[in-house]
Amino acid sequence: MKKALIIASCLLTAGTLVCFATIALIDFDFRKLDNNMYITNTYEFTEKINKVYIDTSTADIEVLPSDDDTAKIVCFEREKSTHAVTLSNETLKIERESQKWYENFNFFNFRTQKITLYLPQKDAFLFKKHYSSLNINCTTGDVDISDINHFADINIDITTGDTKLNNVHTVNLNIKSTTGKINLNEVTSTKTELKSTTGKVTLKDTFAHNLIEIKVTTGDITFENCDASTLNCKTTTGDIKGTLLSNKIFYTDTTTGDVQVPHSTEGGLCELKTTTGSIKISVISK
Repeated sequence: MKKALIIASCLLTAGTLVCFATIALIDFDFRKLDNNMYITNTYEFTEKINKVYIDTSTADIEVLPSDDDTAKIVCFEREKSTHAVTLSNETLKIERESQKWYENFNFFNFRTQKITLYLPQKDAFLFKKHYSSLNINCTTGDVDISDINHFADINIDITTGDTKLNNVHTVNLNIKSTTGKINLNEVTSTKTELKSTTGKVTLKDTFAHNLIEIKVTTGDITFENCDASTLNCKTTTGDIKGTLLSNKIFYTDTTTGDVQVPHSTEGGLCELKTTTGSIKISVISK
């Protein structure tokens, strides 16, 4: 028995050294172990787009304004894991094409696939373009939306990955995240609803005319120069902190943690709850 353990230990040590030597030969760049073939597919549309639907499993998603009145989609993807891009009835769809079951098992996939969508913000006559909805479903990947101003509804459902919105204006914003951070910067809406199981939620220079509602299981909620007529924020394990721009009537509840909020009898309702964590909010002048 002792002899077998010694042999097993030697084999394990030898295997570890071989693995380390192999990784050292590629300068610790794991992408060199990736034997997949990657391609870039580009699509352009000049037809009218009203709705956008993106559904992917393992790709980052970036939405940006285009330089002209043409919508462009750039997909950097594995040759055996491409996306179908179609435009029908004013609905642009970007969906992952079906794969054979064995193609899903790939342990040397170290490069990040990415979908970049460029959307016109003005038409050929320089009038603002208006879109009905942007719907994104992403299993593993980050979502980044910047300088997009004319969607009535933005809905994002992400399992594992961070979500970032910068300089975005919409009517209704809804983000659901299982594991990942949510960051909003200079976002304006009528109603914003954010839900996260594990991950911090950070809002900076963000405003909602009616409601900001945030629900987090594990993670902090942070505001910096934000405001809404009504705020409803809840986290189970985490702090709620930051600065708002106008007086609020505060209702706070925490089981374990300190509470520091202004005392005011005017303004909209601001309800803040945490089970394990502190609540520290201040109001600053606009």
